[in-house]
Amino acid sequence: MIASIIFYVVVAVQLWLISHFYANRVTKNMQHVSDNYSEQEYPKLYPKSKSHYLRIQKLFKVANRTVLSLGILALSVLIYGDITEGYKPPNVAAAIIFMLQLAPFGLLELTEYNYFNEMRKQLHKPTRTSSLSRRSLTNYLTPIQLWLGVILMVVAITSDLLVHQAEEPFLLGMNESALYRSITLVVCNLLMLGIALKNIFGKKPDPFQHDDDRQYQTQQTVVTLFYLCLCISFFFLLKSVLIGTGAEGFEAVATAIYSIVIAYVSVGHRVRCINLTKIDFNAYKA
Repeated sequence: MIASIIFYVVVAVQLWLISHFYANRVTKNMQHVSDNYSEQEYPKLYPKSKSHYLRIQKLFKVANRTVLSLGILALSVLIYGDITEGYKPPNVAAAIIFMLQLAPFGLLELTEYNYFNEMRKQLHKPTRTSSLSRRSLTNYLTPIQLWLGVILMVVAITSDLLVHQAEEPFLLGMNESALYRSITLVVCNLLMLGIALKNIFGKKPDPFQHDDDRQYQTQQTVVTLFYLCLCISFFFLLKSVLIGTGAEGFEAVATAIYSIVIAYVSVGHRVRCINLTKIDFNAYKA
């Protein structure tokens, strides 16, 4: 019963944090830009008509309110089923709600990608400009942080293998499910690394962005990806600890807390780091 109560409280916080608080922060940032930087004075900000981007803002707001309503409904159904029938919330419930909450943000990212492509069409200079400073992963993360990420991943994999070592081996003495989880963890970390390297060495998405703004954005992106790697590895480790100590009843709670942490270090970190007063909007003037 205690685990269920904690789960419902955590999921309620998750719904409020992502679909209300963070969504409102993003909406306010978009509204600030559209209110203070006109299409006439800053034409490079608007590769399409301003009304087009105002519609996107409205759709983003409506999508988050819809998801929030659906999330509250789903949570109410889970609580009702627990009280009346004794049904316990499934371990994946928080993860499903979390993925649903991320959908509007994911669609906004796709819109941003298309937005930058439209911006690039406005360029009249075919030459590519870049900073003369040497770029490296260690410019954004210290060697200690890099080693911490690797060590935590290895510890998570080792713990999982030890917990399931009594089960029937599948390959190289490892249990089949543990092997697949290990591969998944390694692939996730490599994917994060690939995205980080693309941000460091790839061309800047926003062709008009000032170099200092680009440097700051890359720094925050790499740090966010690093935190995500740590969170994923720690979650794998936590699941092993729960199984090893016979506390599987708290797996749903662990998943719910994990969803909040992921939201905090990804969407939350990006929202917190955006300071519109420090962005050089002169780069978008005619």
